[in-house]
Amino acid sequence: MLDFVIFAFTAIVGLIIILVFLLPGPGKEESENKESANNNGIPGARKTDEKLGNLGDIAEAGSLHQYLLNLHDKYGPLASFWWNEKLVVSLASPELFKQTSRLFDRPVDLFKMFEPLIGEQSIQYANEEEGKWRRQNYDVSYSHDAVNEMIQTFNKMAETLVNDWRSYPAGDHIPIHQQLVDIAIKTIIHTSFGDFFKNEEEVQLLRQNYNTVWSDMEDRLGGSHPEEGSERMERFTKARQWIHDLVERVVAHREKSTDSFSKFVFIDNLRNLMEVSDPRLSCDAVSFMIGGFHTSGNMLTWGLYFLATHDDVQQKSYEEVESVIGHTGQVTQDGISQLKYLKQVIDETLRTAVVAPWAARYAHEDIELNGYTIPKESSMIHALGVVLQDPEIWPDPEEFDPDRFSPDASKDRHPYAFQPFGFAGKRKCPGYRFSTVEGIVVLAKILQQFKLGFPEGQLVEPVYGLVTSPKEELWITATPRE
Repeated sequence: MLDFVIFAFTAIVGLIIILVFLLPGPGKEESENKESANNNGIPGARKTDEKLGNLGDIAEAGSLHQYLLNLHDKYGPLASFWWNEKLVVSLASPELFKQTSRLFDRPVDLFKMFEPLIGEQSIQYANEEEGKWRRQNYDVSYSHDAVNEMIQTFNKMAETLVNDWRSYPAGDHIPIHQQLVDIAIKTIIHTSFGDFFKNEEEVQLLRQNYNTVWSDMEDRLGGSHPEEGSERMERFTKARQWIHDLVERVVAHREKSTDSFSKFVFIDNLRNLMEVSDPRLSCDAVSFMIGGFHTSGNMLTWGLYFLATHDDVQQKSYEEVESVIGHTGQVTQDGISQLKYLKQVIDETLRTAVVAPWAARYAHEDIELNGYTIPKESSMIHALGVVLQDPEIWPDPEEFDPDRFSPDASKDRHPYAFQPFGFAGKRKCPGYRFSTVEGIVVLAKILQQFKLGFPEGQLVEPVYGLVTSPKEELWITATPRE
């Protein structure tokens, strides 16, 4: 009997040893299976913290965009990760974008860190019929006709910048990020908020307070939150309150203004739709004011950077400007349509710099994508920046080449491969026309008057937040053209 027990025990041990050596160990395949099981069967990253999910990994990667680049490189066009305790699915292919193009509602959780600035009643958080009603009524302020009426203001703002640059000694370095954000601020407030801003000091204070609030919120996206009562929290609260008080002053000024403005002016549109006391009015005024210069200011900064570092592109752009508007002319509505290469420069700037890296939506029912079931109410990120840097779509994606957007190069490209302003559910950035036309006018007026150069040895590092900006001030030189 004892011999049998020993034999049986030895046989079992031997079988275990055979299984250990012959069957797959806890390698990559098993690890990925565990990750899939952990993520409702959807390929992706496991939680690295029970409460924070993968937020620590996002901070370690440097930004959500950089994290998504790594995530999709490992798991393919559909991948999942954890935002706190909530599963998020990220989509990174034109076809997946197309399949989710009708989704309107935006997950509040992913944009919650911006609520202290724009307010909980902001259109950023408005979904279903309420969100659709507001978008439908607001879009008229940035329609094709409305933006055409703004072209004269775009020219005027660009000329103030050009005149300022003429005061610089030849060869001096010009801080373009600061100045282009200022121009973008002036442009949005003069086209959308009336005649309130006549004092340059108000513009500077708006930029300073915005910088304080925005940089703090970007830090929160990386996992760093201010403590109640801390100096950082006090600084943030003070800057945020200044911005909201400013909007209230703008609204009050418009109530008493006798200036004749177009029916398209955004602040008047808001006042026609809502009572002044309605919290949605102030929240949406802040949202559109910040949105109106945040993206445009950074897009213009990167556009000038690429022009200053690519002489061939700059020369071709200048020759087109010279042929369309001459050496002293204004950019007109007809001129916008003729500046085709400069439009390609704007598009390639949005792509290469990944000015807006991601957007997000959710569905009210389960949906099937790439053979996986995405549970209803799951946050779905549109990884716009990942697709804009996909080498399968854009060979040598880090190379700046406006000819990618020539008619011949674009004709066979998937229509959802280039969506720098988002696309889903008629919730595309409402200011996309505004930003594009403003960009063409400002760049044209600068090229008309200056040859741009790039200071030797300057290192430029992007910071990928909700909008991509340079980590430090970006400098160029501007030599007047004869």
